[in-house]
Amino acid sequence: MKKKDPFDLSMYDIAYMDKIIKKHDMRPEIARFIVLYSKGINDGLTVYWFLDRLTEYIARFNPYDLQVAKNLIEGFHHKYVVPFGR
Repeated sequence: MKKKDPFDLSMYDIAYMDKIIKKHDMRPEIARFIVLYSKGINDGLTVYWFLDRLTEYIARFNPYDLQVAKNLIEGFHHKYVVPFGR
């Protein structure tokens, strides 16, 4: 089975980014990074329940800077993803 390209954003990915930008007053580059990170660890697939949990986690800290968001995602990854073998 061929993996999907995690950098290939579908119209659904873009719609999801717009949704979280508006809902959480999030910067577009942070929303894009969240979607790309999720697709990267989910074999290029858009897994909405995972995106929802990750977005809620990041939004709690309300990062304005992309590097801060990346650090938060790294923490999320080690706390919630690594224990499941990803």
